Amino acid sequence: MTSIEPRLIDFPLTEDQVRTFNVNQVLTGYAGAQAATSPMLCPNHECTGHNPVAGVVGLLVAMRAQLVCPCCEYSQKTVRQDLLKDLPATNGPLDDERFSGLLEFLREADQQLACMLNSERCYVGINVMQPNIGQYLKDLCSRFRPKGPAVESVPLALLITLHNQAPADSPIRRTIIGFIKADNVLKPRQHWMGGLYLNAENDLCFDEALYERTVWRGKQETYFEGVEEGYEKLKRGLEFVHHFQTKEDEPLALPEGLKPLLPGRDLNDQVAHLKRIQPRIEALVDVMKGRSFAELAANIRPENSVAIGDQATPMALK
Repeated sequence: MTSIEPRLIDFPLTEDQVRTFNVNQVLTGYAGAQAATSPMLCPNHECTGHNPVAGVVGLLVAMRAQLVCPCCEYSQKTVRQDLLKDLPATNGPLDDERFSGLLEFLREADQQLACMLNSERCYVGINVMQPNIGQYLKDLCSRFRPKGPAVESVPLALLITLHNQAPADSPIRRTIIGFIKADNVLKPRQHWMGGLYLNAENDLCFDEALYERTVWRGKQETYFEGVEEGYEKLKRGLEFVHHFQTKEDEPLALPEGLKPLLPGRDLNDQVAHLKRIQPRIEALVDVMKGRSFAELAANIRPENSVAIGDQATPMALK
């Protein structure tokens, strides 16, 4: 079976297409990622004078008007369509600790190409620290499937790395901090955000102890919601218990000489205990009526617990 040749696109290219092509080309030389496609190479790459570009000998670089070889005078005016898409650069998750190495690799490749190609050849760089940080994050995240917490699909580890590699007081740092704060307003119960802090050098850091404290607070919120639901269910149940206790004790006028066929059924221990403390059940129902769980708890003075079958002492309530 004959292989299908990839479709070729004629020039000129847009700046976005130029940058996408160059990133896809350069990433084929990154040892930490498995390339999704093969790069386009200069046909003269085996000749003397062709040094590695981003670790790949003969790597072609895109301009608006053509593809060029940084090491010779070769150029062409067609490009493979597959290299103009945001191709995934890895088959698996990108571990957090690898972000720093990836960004350093892209920056070094950008600097190398900027030195090899003069301004007359209109090189449009990868610009890993470009001011349009939102677009860069979108471009990079389209190529990787990172693990761990994320802000609008952007991995936290990537945000921290980008923030700390940017110059102090740069727009990039302000943009990233604003990005995180805005997401926290929209989704305030992301526990990992509680682990973020700025150190003395104004670098963005993550602390496990701060994160755990935020988790415990979040757990309180979750379980308190369950407690409130359980309290409302308990309150309704006690109201019914009190209602049926009252009904059972109402005087019953039976015809003279009537005798039940069967003796009264014995109550189980728990219900019998509730029956013996019926006035306490009534008092508890009255106290709970119209009060939330938090309001009730705020007015209880703790006292010794009462075992089932023992006589209860009056509850102390403010």
